[in-house]
Amino acid sequence: MNKIVNVETSLLQNKYELKEMDIGEFKKIILKKVLPFYTKLYNIKNLGTFSVMTLNVGIMNIITFNINSFSKDLPQLTIDFMFILNQRKFIFEIYDFMINKEDEKYKNFLKEIEEIKENSNLKDMERANTWHYDYVSGDINKSGNVINDSQFLSILKEIMEAYLKYAEHAPELSDDDMQKKIKLYEEFTDNMAKNGGMAIDNFREGIGEEKTHEYLSKAFYGYSEYQK
Repeated sequence: MNKIVNVETSLLQNKYELKEMDIGEFKKIILKKVLPFYTKLYNIKNLGTFSVMTLNVGIMNIITFNINSFSKDLPQLTIDFMFILNQRKFIFEIYDFMINKEDEKYKNFLKEIEEIKENSNLKDMERANTWHYDYVSGDINKSGNVINDSQFLSILKEIMEAYLKYAEHAPELSDDDMQKKIKLYEEFTDNMAKNGGMAIDNFREGIGEEKTHEYLSKAFYGYSEYQK
């Protein structure tokens, strides 16, 4: 698990300066008395925020990465790794929190991700038909076991290489467009705090809807730092 966190962080650091941000009480939250969720939030200089949420409870480990751009018109990326004994699950989702969804660079990025998915021989997982897929414009859902770890890392690197190349030439956002983009995050966060989804269900049950919303805005996505 630590290797994956180090690989993802290093890939970003090769292009951007990362600075850890203070998220106070949200750095560690224990839910149901036995589920310790750890979160780190970083500022990505000239781009936005990067968060890492981890859960380690013996036979089950979860890592969630979020990459959020508030300075450029880029989609939001969420990457989940799940380890249950020797079993592996990988879920990558692109959320179209975009000002210009018709941008050709964005469409080309989506095509690249589709090619990465099609070229992988890892087993495809069926995705659950939940409310949040209304916001998803592209995804990769794969499963395997411990012998496939190098393949999962390879997919992660391919995704990040495509994203970082795309981000380099993505259009800058004006202050007004940045606030419009943040409103898209706010709408999604409202729905997540109300409707839940995956690990967030544990937060809603453990700390309530209002506190979950605060966690999402301040730590998980970190857009409150850019909000006016």
